[in-house]
Amino acid sequence: MSEPTIETIRVLAANQGVELSDARLAQAADTHASQRPDLLALRAIPLAFLGDVLEPDTALRWIENGGSR
Repeated sequence: MSEPTIETIRVLAANQGVELSDARLAQAADTHASQRPDLLALRAIPLAFLGDVLEPDTALRWIENGGSR
């Protein structure tokens, strides 16, 4: 997966109603880049209690069912 661009971060922030200065956007990008390896390491840990269900798959099924199981 590629790193998000500063423009992508700007759009995501705006979608949340947040406007960030160029300096803050650069900080956000740097923070994301520095924390990404740890996030990927956490995602790689098997969660046996979940079985074969993957989170994105679960979320999509929930949405497809109108927000219910």
